[in-house]
Amino acid sequence: MTLTSLPPRRSARVRPYLLVVERLHAAQAHAFGQLAGLAVLISLGVSR
Repeated sequence: MTLTSLPPRRSARVRPYLLVVERLHAAQAHAFGQLAGLAVLISLGVSR
């Protein structure tokens, strides 16, 4: 489902929610990347 397939009035209401969802996904991916990096550093430190 794309925004262009929705009626203009409805897409105007939905767009802010989509932006928020995209920001949440980006924040989660960033946090997950940081946790993965920390886990790698810790595992390298333990293996030494």
